[in-house]
Amino acid sequence: LILALLAPLVTLAQGKFKLKETSAKEGPSWINDGNTVDYIICHALQASDFEKAKADILSNILNEIAKSVAVNVSSEDNILITEVMGTNDDHLTQEHARKIQMKVAKLPAIQGVSLANADVYWERYFNKKKNESYYNVYVRYPFSYFDRQTLIDAYNAQETAYDKRLSDIADNFSSITSIEDVEDALNGLKLLKNDLEDDDKRIDDIDILSAKYRKVL
Repeated sequence: LILALLAPLVTLAQGKFKLKETSAKEGPSWINDGNTVDYIICHALQASDFEKAKADILSNILNEIAKSVAVNVSSEDNILITEVMGTNDDHLTQEHARKIQMKVAKLPAIQGVSLANADVYWERYFNKKKNESYYNVYVRYPFSYFDRQTLIDAYNAQETAYDKRLSDIADNFSSITSIEDVEDALNGLKLLKNDLEDDDKRIDDIDILSAKYRKVL
């Protein structure tokens, strides 16, 4: 996938900009060859702020990775939803994918995504008359099928762990022997609720179960 960003522009019309500096003697072939197999390629063109351009590129790469995982996870979920509901609602499908993308973006594995792991090439253009520069920044980040599947597995494992935490606390209700058991359960439910998004469907189950435990006090 190739992502192109048009960064905040310098005033190009006020004079000629000449190539002044590059990060390598020759531009890499991947800038123009269109081969994106196992990579995400992102460009920021005519950026007045070099560091902001790199930050924007990284943000877009993170979003694309999260989106790629979410699309795959949600497509499997939507098959089940369609089978249960007997219909395929595009709005629900898009909303479901959006929620998954937000969760995926917070996975610990994604937090390790950095331009330090990417191929980066940049060019600096300079207008001597105006004393202005702009940058073209090109980034190729490795992201293979295996990388995506690893994140999908991490997401599914996280969701399974959340479900198990909730079900274990629910199952333990029938074996309460002390006030400490109730307090431990309520603390566990509070921690789980903090780990979930506000619109997670399990929030209602947590609130109901918390109320059930509180009645024992």
